Amino acid sequence: MTLCYDFCERSIGDPHVPRFLVCAILLLGSLESIAQQRAQVESALDGGVAPDEFVILVTGACETKPGDFAIRDCVRGVTRAEFEQIISIAAPNATPQIRQKVAEALGEIIILSNEAKKRDLPKDPAIKETVKFSQLQALQNLLISQSIKKDADNVPQADVEAYYNAHIGDYQSGEFQKIIVPATVSDNVDERTKLAADLQKRCVAGEDPAKLQAEIDDKAKRTPTKLVELKNQHQNFYPVAEHPIFDLKPGQCSAVIPEQQDLAIYKVTAIKTTPIADVKDQIVKSLQTSRMKDEIAKIKSQNVVSLNGKYFTVPAAPQQPATPKK
Repeated sequence: MTLCYDFCERSIGDPHVPRFLVCAILLLGSLESIAQQRAQVESALDGGVAPDEFVILVTGACETKPGDFAIRDCVRGVTRAEFEQIISIAAPNATPQIRQKVAEALGEIIILSNEAKKRDLPKDPAIKETVKFSQLQALQNLLISQSIKKDADNVPQADVEAYYNAHIGDYQSGEFQKIIVPATVSDNVDERTKLAADLQKRCVAGEDPAKLQAEIDDKAKRTPTKLVELKNQHQNFYPVAEHPIFDLKPGQCSAVIPEQQDLAIYKVTAIKTTPIADVKDQIVKSLQTSRMKDEIAKIKSQNVVSLNGKYFTVPAAPQQPATPKK
């Protein structure tokens, strides 16, 4: 291309041919070469292979001579179309490296399965039943992974919103101040209950929980404890009896709640709700799993499996000898 920097008319073969024409011809040739290279790259990315062309060819794995359908008869080759059908089910999101590994594994399967044919294994009645059972298992797995899962994956937005609203407690967290009335404040259960009820009324009236905790500690004659501050609390980690505290609004106080030997009063300082957009993927996965289970259960419920009791007998568990009395 350095020739094209000089446009003076020199003699190049023919003294009447300007040098810039030579450069133009060279440039056109270069552009054509670049276009060919680009086409080759695009062809390589597309595979550059026809659908009916073999992409896996196992030589020496056939007893029959190649020709007509004999190659397929002994499974000697796999076309691009056949391989892409397999990969679309086995590993639809496979990288080029994984696709190559699948192809190599398929080549080994072809070799060994062909050897099984050479040894007449398919003619063995037991092998026939094993192959039949394997086919049934494969169909079962394909039904679940391809058909049922495909239907279950289509989750409408309305279903996501309904699930979110029905399980809103799972997406909320609370912050609380917890007043503890220790069992040591009184040996009398009724007196202890009365003290806790009084504290609860004062909490509802708006008194400072820290002050109330200090008073009950003093009455219990124990070292003053710091008011318990609970952050990022989730309903799922609490006993069912304490779930109502998550229904309270900030500033409200709970009823007196028994906790082992102590009594507790919760004051809500904040309730935070995770937006539906932040948990949508989690909800969709949950609904997909639930829909798949429901569909499988529905199919099973439409059929009845009965076992021959005369054949499938379970021997009774041996009885343990009685321990002699001393």
